[in-house]
Amino acid sequence: MFDNRDIGISRAYYRYMGSTKPPGNRKNAAMSASYKVRFEAAIDFTRFQTLARAYRVSMNGVTLVHDKAFGGGEATFTSGGSLVRLRNLLTAVLDGHVMRETIALEADYTGIREYA
Repeated sequence: MFDNRDIGISRAYYRYMGSTKPPGNRKNAAMSASYKVRFEAAIDFTRFQTLARAYRVSMNGVTLVHDKAFGGGEATFTSGGSLVRLRNLLTAVLDGHVMRETIALEADYTGIREYA
């Protein structure tokens, strides 16, 4: 993707994308994990999916559970992206603060917001 003259740009790009190595050199690149997240409104999660697609972050097996009383809900999905990368994407989602504060691996999910 980058030639040797662009080594600084290349490093910055891969660091931003959640990896210190180019995609061809990643070990276990095909591995994915299950994540769970809480959202305030379904449109918030739709915006997250759209942004993830734009940055080529896979999101498969999406299951939404809506809370009809409050309008929000929870989503479960598998992704090849790391938790750090998904949180970074969520910072760019309009009104995505609840998702950013609750996203976790499905096994570790509590639904409690972490203000960090």
